[in-house]
Amino acid sequence: MPPRSFEPEETPTAWVPIGRAAMALAFVCLTGVIAVNFMPRMKEYRVVDVEARRLEAERAVLQMEKERLLSEPDPLASREYVELKARDQLGYYRPGEVVFQFLDEGAAVPVRTP
Repeated sequence: MPPRSFEPEETPTAWVPIGRAAMALAFVCLTGVIAVNFMPRMKEYRVVDVEARRLEAERAVLQMEKERLLSEPDPLASREYVELKARDQLGYYRPGEVVFQFLDEGAAVPVRTP
């Protein structure tokens, strides 16, 4: 005959299923609290992500524009360009030139410079 243990055998009680159900309920509640706190941040993340993508696309366009402008020759280095702008914007003309000024109605009026 085997020796007997002095420890009583555990018999399942009604508290074991209740404890398991309480643990499951606590897990579900904790998951719900985390989800409720996390969802608004996900919206913010999406908004920031869309804005970051838009800014990156704008940056790429500006970089291409910068490269295009840097590849063109500098117009201010040309004497002819500076003279042309002085004539157009400041109204400077050489003596003896005939200058036409266009009015709003589309009529041309000749102006002689001294």
